[in-house]
Amino acid sequence: MKYIEIDFQYLMKIYYEFVNGIKKDDEAIAEEISKMIAEQAYEDIKQAYAQIINNWYASYSPLYYSRQYSLKNAGEISLQGTSVRIHMSSDPMGGHHLNNDGLYELTMRQGYHGGSMYRGPLYIWSYPTRKAVQTFSPVEAMKSWLAGYSNKSVDNKKIESIVRKYYSKYEFFRLFY
Repeated sequence: MKYIEIDFQYLMKIYYEFVNGIKKDDEAIAEEISKMIAEQAYEDIKQAYAQIINNWYASYSPLYYSRQYSLKNAGEISLQGTSVRIHMSSDPMGGHHLNNDGLYELTMRQGYHGGSMYRGPLYIWSYPTRKAVQTFSPVEAMKSWLAGYSNKSVDNKKIESIVRKYYSKYEFFRLFY
């Protein structure tokens, strides 16, 4: 066992230096940990979105058209500092006679696939094919996933490493930890 001998006044001096110093470091530590957690959440959200869209596509096999897979690009997920932004857009769905917003509403929000008849025939089509199939709404599935999300993959060792990085500059911390 290792013993150290230290003067009480010196101990109090380095103790107060530590206490006052960590108050100043708290904001920087919180910011760094927040960024780390946001980066992990960003990766998790991107993966969940891709899985939901792939599951939606897999829930129906088209007979009358070739897929463009444009829904894979309907969700724009970005990391902005310590925030993850999810923006759903109909812009990638160009070239459909229903228009982007109409197609987005039927597919992403209501979960329909294929066919020219959604709630009755849409007469703007050149010919009717068959009744559309409704599986699940990718938007609602993403909302549900987000509501149940918890960042379980946070690495406590990384958090400890961040805290140690800031605290190790203080002699009091180095003496006891």
